[in-house]
Amino acid sequence: MTTLGVIFLTAIEGLQNVGHFWDMGPWEMNFLYWLNSLHGPFINVIFLIITTLGDHGFLWIASGVIMLLFKKTRKMGIYVVIAYLLIGGANDFIVKRLFDRSRPFYQKTIDVYGDKAQTIQGSVVATFYGEGVFLGFMKIPNNRSFFSGHSVASLACALMMLFHSKKLGIPMTILAVLIGFSRLWFGVHWPTDVIFGFLFAIVATIGLYFLLRFLEPKVIRLFNKIFHKEEKETVQKDA
Repeated sequence: MTTLGVIFLTAIEGLQNVGHFWDMGPWEMNFLYWLNSLHGPFINVIFLIITTLGDHGFLWIASGVIMLLFKKTRKMGIYVVIAYLLIGGANDFIVKRLFDRSRPFYQKTIDVYGDKAQTIQGSVVATFYGEGVFLGFMKIPNNRSFFSGHSVASLACALMMLFHSKKLGIPMTILAVLIGFSRLWFGVHWPTDVIFGFLFAIVATIGLYFLLRFLEPKVIRLFNKIFHKEEKETVQKDA
């Protein structure tokens, strides 16, 4: 077996048994197959950079932490971090496990769609585990598909920024949409993973935003009571 063959088999090891195959119509695979036909070296690198920005929520966590360092953006940073933890976490640990959907390039999908899905798998392996600058850095997605974690977490955090600052929120929301589209470009998610992921993020973020706004004054009052009580006790002891 050639070195490339060994790399290929290593890259796809274990993908056969993750998730259950189900789709919402052949149009999903046809759309991904059409996107795959548009691939080119330059555009692939652009989308690879974009999709990497959504990996493990690093961009959004880092943004939230940086905001926490400055008084002017501290509140926004708190909202962003909470959105990532609660909404992104709910998707990864509840929704994905509940729907348990197989990705477009897994063996179970190839068994249904044949050559089209095989083409998607070959492209995914070449992109995320192939030769080049990203070799050893990128990892083929090997977990459940529905919803797209990149799409949910990215849009949730971007919308939290948008609710606080249009100047920052608008470009970050555009970036979040591009991150979601990049998952389709590389065929690692079904279109409905991203579409419904965006809808879930919108509804969940709006709900969380108003919940946090409702709780915020109550939490502040609670902390004020605690700290004022401690200050009074300190003054009485000193007296």
